[in-house]
Amino acid sequence: MSDEVSGSPRQPVRRWVVKLAWLGVPLLLVGESGHLFLSWAREQLAHHLFHIVFGLGAGVIFFSFVLRDIRRNGWPSFSWKLRPDRAETHPPT
Repeated sequence: MSDEVSGSPRQPVRRWVVKLAWLGVPLLLVGESGHLFLSWAREQLAHHLFHIVFGLGAGVIFFSFVLRDIRRNGWPSFSWKLRPDRAETHPPT
């Protein structure tokens, strides 16, 4: 069975899983060890700042993927119109 999505020029699914694992596992290990240390230190401010920084880091990673996809494939397009043409809304009399 092929790892590729049928007829898609995109990367094989297995390659994406490996990339996500190489990115996600170290982030989770570093994040959880930092979280445990801050909980151990009982620093409430540092504990909350950790959650803010971790969330912002996730946002930066997400938006970097979005920007890379837009640069490679262009802006997304829709197959439907937001506003119908005037001729379609008022049939001829």
